Amino acid sequence: MMKPTLYLMVGYPGSGKTTVAQYISKTTDAVHIWADEERKLRFGDKYDTGQSVELYDGLNLKAIDLLRHGKDVVFDTNFGLRIDRDKLRQMANDVGAKTLIIWLTTDRDSSKSRA
Repeated sequence: MMKPTLYLMVGYPGSGKTTVAQYISKTTDAVHIWADEERKLRFGDKYDTGQSVELYDGLNLKAIDLLRHGKDVVFDTNFGLRIDRDKLRQMANDVGAKTLIIWLTTDRDSSKSRA
């Protein structure tokens, strides 16, 4: 049996993370966890730091539970801080999953116009 895969999408807003995440999800049957969508569903357009921590703690647990049950996961957020990426990578490793980081870059003007 192959190890489940955690795909971590990394990049600035407007870099194309969600477009690539949707493609990966469709072509690999991975579960797409889209942090922006989850945040809007739970908190609307305005949220505070505490709510953000609550959101990500919950999404991390959801991702790990899916990986533990053999499902591939595409985690779609900016993961701008290495500490956040490393934390989730370690959690995935602890349940026997491998992690692939998909780092998207684009020029600043394109990112701003898309975001």
